[in-house]
Amino acid sequence: MDADSLNGPHIPRVVSAWSPLFEISPGKRSVEKLVLRRFQPKIGAELKIWEETGNSIARHIWDAALAAIVEFHDNFSHRGGKPLRQNDNHAFNVLELGSGCGIVGIALAQMMSNCSVMLTDLEEVREIIHRNISTAQLAQSSLIEFQTLDWDEELPQAVKDRRHDLILLSDCTYNSDALPALVRTIKSLLEISPGASVLVAWKKRCESELVFFDLMKDAALAVVGESSPALQVAAESDDDDDDHEAPEIKIFRFQKASERQLAS
Repeated sequence: MDADSLNGPHIPRVVSAWSPLFEISPGKRSVEKLVLRRFQPKIGAELKIWEETGNSIARHIWDAALAAIVEFHDNFSHRGGKPLRQNDNHAFNVLELGSGCGIVGIALAQMMSNCSVMLTDLEEVREIIHRNISTAQLAQSSLIEFQTLDWDEELPQAVKDRRHDLILLSDCTYNSDALPALVRTIKSLLEISPGASVLVAWKKRCESELVFFDLMKDAALAVVGESSPALQVAAESDDDDDDHEAPEIKIFRFQKASERQLAS
């Protein structure tokens, strides 16, 4: 079975899954509650990501993550407006918030050379992120690492010691109670790296999520770019020849607001 294509605008309606090996012995039958997802972006190596099959929100692959990967391709093909990177000769430092199983940051590190990605999330995702890092096929001179980061706590020293060009987050706004802490964390990161961009892959699930944009504005962070990847869910078979509209997902780019933007 081939990997699922992420060569936009089509995304698979059903994502293929590979099970780990079953352990069968006298009196014991068990298998890890994981599946392997395999994707083939248009740029970079095949993307192999393990995710849990249980009820964990944090360790799953969500729609906005796939949209972000398609957006990376469009950006690198100069179809996504202002490029993520201004100078290919300089190292590009990225920090991802709420990485979950790590698919977005790992995909970027496989696509972009000379890119250093720090995946961050709570301690509970460490095992699955390290598993996914171990299968990554990074682009030339690219690096990837994991650092625990709790939005309710002070930034870890390892995060404070880095200067970031890009801050990533996808599917991180579903819990409105956590949004004030998330925005405080973003603001703290931009105090360290005031020139960084913040890229948010966002799928609206409920009205309460919209408070995120109010909080970002209150934190003097302005939207400087917006796109809607024209995704379609591919037909499953030759008999099903109609494409289906995928859920609307938007990609926002934020930066520290200028005085003019604050006044508007």
